[in-house]
Amino acid sequence: MNGLLDENRFFVFDEEETYESALEQMVENLEIQGYVDEDFMERLREREKKGTMVFDREIAIPHAIQYAGAKLVLSVGVFPQNTGQGQQEIKVIFLIGLPADSDMEDDLLLRVYDEIINVAQDKKLLHKISKADSFSTLIQALYRQAGD
Repeated sequence: MNGLLDENRFFVFDEEETYESALEQMVENLEIQGYVDEDFMERLREREKKGTMVFDREIAIPHAIQYAGAKLVLSVGVFPQNTGQGQQEIKVIFLIGLPADSDMEDDLLLRVYDEIINVAQDKKLLHKISKADSFSTLIQALYRQAGD
């Protein structure tokens, strides 16, 4: 997961942000940078209608196909204070843009999902990630998890 992230795809939100507004901000930023196409947010909304992308353990994993490039796009947003989404409390958003040719990156996608599941199962790590106030703090927390 570490290799997929950079400072431009890390977001810290305050308690005034909702899940939806945070997601919109993340997608808008990714679109401006050329990581996702202009219809990506609409595909996320359509996907959400089929079933929530908010999971146990205060994690959301919104994902949809993106047509801006051939690589998997990962972005992370954190809420130092939980924000509500329905009856769920969200601490971390792992936003994933899947390349249209999904066969290209299936192994990578499986590894990313595996790492996210590990984070979800580790309350202490999830807390550290949600409290990250900078990209370097996020990376330190993730590297420590990988080294455990």
